Amino acid sequence: MSRIHPLPNSTYLVDTAAGSILVNCPPETLKYILAQGLEPPQLILLPPDMPHGRELGSSGFVHQGINYASVEFLLYANFFGKQRNAHIITPTAAQAARLDQMLEETFTGPTRDEEYGADLWLRAECAAVGYYPPFGRAPTHSDLCRISNLETDGGDLGHGVRVELVGEMYHFYEGDEVVAEVSTVVRGTPRPLTLAPARPLLRHELTLQFIGGSDGFDPAGITTCFLAYLSSDVQQQATLFDTAAYLRMRLGNLGLSPRQISEVVLSHLHEDHLAGLPELLLMGDQRIRLLTCDVIYQSLLRVLSAMLNLSAEDVAALFDYCPLNPGQPLELDGRVFESIYAIHTIPTIAVRVSASITRATCATTSNGSTNWCKREPSPTSGAMTSSTLPRGRKCWCKMRAAGPSTRPSPPNCWRCWPPKGNGLFWRTPSKMS
Repeated sequence: MSRIHPLPNSTYLVDTAAGSILVNCPPETLKYILAQGLEPPQLILLPPDMPHGRELGSSGFVHQGINYASVEFLLYANFFGKQRNAHIITPTAAQAARLDQMLEETFTGPTRDEEYGADLWLRAECAAVGYYPPFGRAPTHSDLCRISNLETDGGDLGHGVRVELVGEMYHFYEGDEVVAEVSTVVRGTPRPLTLAPARPLLRHELTLQFIGGSDGFDPAGITTCFLAYLSSDVQQQATLFDTAAYLRMRLGNLGLSPRQISEVVLSHLHEDHLAGLPELLLMGDQRIRLLTCDVIYQSLLRVLSAMLNLSAEDVAALFDYCPLNPGQPLELDGRVFESIYAIHTIPTIAVRVSASITRATCATTSNGSTNWCKREPSPTSGAMTSSTLPRGRKCWCKMRAAGPSTRPSPPNCWRCWPPKGNGLFWRTPSKMS
């Protein structure tokens, strides 16, 4: 009986005396495992780096635009679901160091005070949101996993099991016997578990086309990601909010191309919101404009640098950065983008976009949900605003704030923008002046 259980996207589970070992970890691997009724593996073996220039869209951990070191949600599943630590093994010490940097940024955000600039208070807010009572603080990636490498630590996994990299094959031993051999070569075109159904799209002044509206744990759902069209003109390109994994295939399934995206708004750097960005950068048909705030941008450079095994300068050259800092509106092609910091465990922004006809508010909350206010005539058109709402119509965010102990969802109306408090962060009602 074979000990190797193939999964999609050149991923394998190998049964050993030390437990099941996952070989390769592209995005949504946890979803594939849960969909087949399997237990999330505690041992994760990552592939060797892809050399620069060997294959289109491939470098470091990334193959054809897909990050094969997408371990974040497997760590959550092991720690919070199974109350145990995962063990991640890389072929080299350099890979282990880069993986450590990636996880540090995506779990806790920037670690140095100077990286927050004038928004140092944000670091304390993120730590408060991530507070974990058993630790008396927010957990770090080091609390959830151990990282080792074959180069300096060897491949001993306990229970008489060890792994060796021989050429392009992983050899798994129990004692002196080879019990399994798995290729490290990534083959074929990576595919997602679920695709959004293709439906005809009727363009209005404000049109939203959802690619997904779920999270990184749901096998039947797609991570929150959507396109916003701010014009009825079919020639107007779309704004993409966050980047779900396998994005190019998801767009193609909807009859769309990356060339139809004018810019990408990145809310934060958790894996389920970031996974599709390398595809756009390395496999897309055009150069993209990326909108986010400076704190997230600098963190993103470090994440992609570690992921792609490139310098931060080389990563920055892959796209056009358009700063979207709280309190500093950005105008692009007749649209005005505004941001404020949102409540999450790492720096996160919520964004409002205003056009000549409509104004819409998007806020991505910590659970991945996205709320939009109903379309209203823009105040720039001289029409009705939220301050002159018809009688009986109430402010949405005030309706959501049930009491002083309730933290409301981000406000979705003009009356509440910007919120009271420091003007850059949604506060609990008890802290509002």
